[in-house]
Amino acid sequence: MVELSSIIALIGIVSIALVTPGPNNLTALIHSGLHGARANIPLIGGMATGFILLQTFVAILVNNLNEWGDWAYILHWIGVVFIILLAIVIGRLRPDLTKQSDIPRLGFKTGFAMQWINGKEWGFVILYMTLLLDDFGGGVTGSLWIISIVTTICILAIFAWSVFGMKLERFMTDPKIAPRLFPLLGGCLGLLAIAIGLRGA
Repeated sequence: MVELSSIIALIGIVSIALVTPGPNNLTALIHSGLHGARANIPLIGGMATGFILLQTFVAILVNNLNEWGDWAYILHWIGVVFIILLAIVIGRLRPDLTKQSDIPRLGFKTGFAMQWINGKEWGFVILYMTLLLDDFGGGVTGSLWIISIVTTICILAIFAWSVFGMKLERFMTDPKIAPRLFPLLGGCLGLLAIAIGLRGA
């Protein structure tokens, strides 16, 4: 049986990933704000497919690297560095200055491809796989548990970002709010990366 504390830890890490700006949620947010929530369905389908395959790839890698502790340790810190770099990028974001009219309708292929060049996603997937895979039983069983839980939460969250796209998009692109909001989010994400890094040290 998986410990409740492990499930809570996983949900906590994923929740932070979902509420901080990243390629998936910002794309879904602005795309639905411009084209409507229904236009996001093919995009989200591609995101989900790519995300499941990416998690599977990282799980296979972590399962194999668990036999060599040093490599698992290095992989963990790669994830931490990704999150720290992302925190810096988020802290400097100015979506209020972005020309949203330049964003075309996006579909399945775009959503799928985005997952493989999404530094934030790689960082978080590496982190929770290296930290929690053994707690979920390791191997195929543990991987399937984590992938199922995380994918379900992420799909629901992206749909939520899409549904509330118009309202959230106006809030996050407000020139009075964005210059304060994004440095704050970046700082919080940086602190999270340090905390997770120390836990896995």
